[in-house]
Amino acid sequence: MKKRKIIIYGGSFDPPHKGHFKLLRAAIKEIKPDKVYVVAGWRSPFKNFPFASYRDREKMFRMGAREFKLRGAARLVFHPFEYKRKKTTYTYQIIDYFSLKHPRAQLFFLMGSDCLNSFNKWKKHKLIIKKAVLLVGKREGFLPEIGLSPPVVFLKDVFPKISSTEIKRDLFIEGFSKNVSASVLRHMEQKKLYLSHMRKWLKLNLNPERFKHCKETMRLALDLAAKHGIDAEKAATAALLHDAARDFGEKKLKVWASKNKEKIPFFQSIMKNEPLLFHSHMSADMARNKFFVKDKDILSAIRYHTVGAAQMSVLGKIIYISDMAGKDRDAIFPSAVSKKSNARGYAAAIRKKAFLNIDKAFFFALKCKMEYMIKEKKWMHPRSYIIYQTLFKKTHE
Repeated sequence: MKKRKIIIYGGSFDPPHKGHFKLLRAAIKEIKPDKVYVVAGWRSPFKNFPFASYRDREKMFRMGAREFKLRGAARLVFHPFEYKRKKTTYTYQIIDYFSLKHPRAQLFFLMGSDCLNSFNKWKKHKLIIKKAVLLVGKREGFLPEIGLSPPVVFLKDVFPKISSTEIKRDLFIEGFSKNVSASVLRHMEQKKLYLSHMRKWLKLNLNPERFKHCKETMRLALDLAAKHGIDAEKAATAALLHDAARDFGEKKLKVWASKNKEKIPFFQSIMKNEPLLFHSHMSADMARNKFFVKDKDILSAIRYHTVGAAQMSVLGKIIYISDMAGKDRDAIFPSAVSKKSNARGYAAAIRKKAFLNIDKAFFFALKCKMEYMIKEKKWMHPRSYIIYQTLFKKTHE
């Protein structure tokens, strides 16, 4: 009796993109399986929690599969194995489950060649190849090493290099990715996924230059978050919303601040000298009450992105720096600091330092802002001066 062929395709699918569907379509065409199990991760052993819920990822995968006409090619089952476990699951556990479920079938585990070179480091990888055949799609930039062990079956095609991380970055910043199907993009907008509802509101309520600034702040914040081990969604959320109230104007900011003055340090000084600084507090309030952001680290980063705080988290420093040093700031803040640096202006100098040491970059950014404020004869918030003096003493002890 001929063995049934079953393909198992695991991943976070966060979000499901065209690369996933092209790989699966090619596998179905070549193997001609009797069944395909798509197993979305509850949480990958190598990644943070997914941005979209399991149900949303399932729905988006089904939408994408329909666009790529995969439903008629094989019996495709979106299986909740990991979701039901509600804990980190390893590939060998998935293979073990389906080998027991289909003891007489030939199992194929579908993967990209980017995962293959590190396969021997996977937990209990020998149990995987004992029960399943590795079915590998060769990806551009990740061609397999010669003499690889274990033996694998390669699909004929070479597939484009598509990164889920880069796709999420595009979704956060631009609200679009050419590698995501149209129906999947529509679902994201309907369900307010990947910050789409925040972007939409800001685009409608900020002037174009301010909206561009928020996107450039986010672009740098995401790069720094990746460098310093900070969650991408937290960095993107704080950066996107940091200036949510900036275009409301002094009158509206003063009215709001007067109602919330007990929560605003140096309220009277700000009211007298620079009411626009209230926007950082109001932006944090909007993040919490309008967009339902509950994370205290995000709210604090938004609240103190203009003047800093005595005890700032790494996220807080990233947002402070990104607000000052996004590429849109290159031509806006020339200062004496630029003459001492090989970089173009102080924004570029701050960016360069931020990728090396976030603490030193924060102190340098604070110093640059103070120099600029003095040069332009602008009012300096007392807190910024206090923080600068404290950090100066620490660096010279």
